[in-house]
Amino acid sequence: MGTTAQLQISEPPTERSRSLTRETAVLGLAGRGFRLFPVEDRGKQPLITKWPVKATSDPEALRTWMKQYPGCNWGLACGIDSGVFVLDFDGAEGESAIREISERHGDDWTRTLSVKTVRGAHFYFQYPVGAATRNSVSKLAKGLDVRGEGGYAVVPPSVHPSGAIYRWAGTGEDAPIMPAPAWLLEMLTALAQPMSQTPEVGGDIPEGQRNATLAKLAGVMRRRGMTEHEIEPALLAVNTNRCVPPLPEEDVKRIAQSIAKYEPAAPATLCVYASGRFQRADTGIVYSKDEAEGKGEGGEKAPLWVCAPLKVLAMTRDSKSGEWGRLLEWKECSKGLPQLRKRAGQSGGKRKRRARFDFLGPPLSHSEAPS
Repeated sequence: MGTTAQLQISEPPTERSRSLTRETAVLGLAGRGFRLFPVEDRGKQPLITKWPVKATSDPEALRTWMKQYPGCNWGLACGIDSGVFVLDFDGAEGESAIREISERHGDDWTRTLSVKTVRGAHFYFQYPVGAATRNSVSKLAKGLDVRGEGGYAVVPPSVHPSGAIYRWAGTGEDAPIMPAPAWLLEMLTALAQPMSQTPEVGGDIPEGQRNATLAKLAGVMRRRGMTEHEIEPALLAVNTNRCVPPLPEEDVKRIAQSIAKYEPAAPATLCVYASGRFQRADTGIVYSKDEAEGKGEGGEKAPLWVCAPLKVLAMTRDSKSGEWGRLLEWKECSKGLPQLRKRAGQSGGKRKRRARFDFLGPPLSHSEAPS
């Protein structure tokens, strides 16, 4: 008599079993001290108002929301009360940023509690004591966002609008939450610095202060209307000469790129000169006559093109007055301003020029000029 193989056929999950599984998962997260709140099904929009205040880890409050919003997604309120912040990378740009960072710092920092998302991942880190971790979008790097105080992350087993399920990566939901590495905290500290602060001048910039100090210097330059391409070489010079040890060049470039996203406080006018004013335009530097002078047809001013965009090579200081200026480089000077070339100590032509223009902006104060 032959043997008959016994096959066990599992029943498909019922709505009740799915609800119990979701309840177990949510209460398990609450048990770790995470403050949670309901989010729309297959979405990311909170279902309650004032969620930063109402988010909770209380099981009874969470069960009440489960009955009120059956099948909803769940959000975790990041910040000091939940004890975590989240690094969120998204898409090809985010993946590239993670790869570049890991090449410089290794990949041990990624071995923390993490979630697999549709286009990337969420890395959970312990919220730093005594430091504010703010939310940011693509300021650390393109495709790399920070969910800190006042921010939130959607957690498993929530469902993405595409139908994909958020899942815990690595060893799962019980994985330890690691402290953020020092280099990451330094980068986050730099992002938290107000652009209005003026850095101290002189001396070495030690580890732990490099990102913040360079961000402050970049803020000073940005307020004066300088562009990313003008800020970057100045930061690279300070990084080489004063940072101990110097930051990787890519980190410095990211600081310049991040700060350049802010609106400059400086007006477009660089300075008033003679009967007009020098202004920055997309094509470079232009000179416009004031009032009715220099108007073309239709009554509109006809600005005179002076030169292509200027590049700041260094800060200079007058040995007599002690005032600071800028060493500039430009190309394609207009032949319409011979007095400008004469003052700059140059002759005609379209060769690359270098000169010291104190009148292209107000003198920098000693506290704003790098040493």
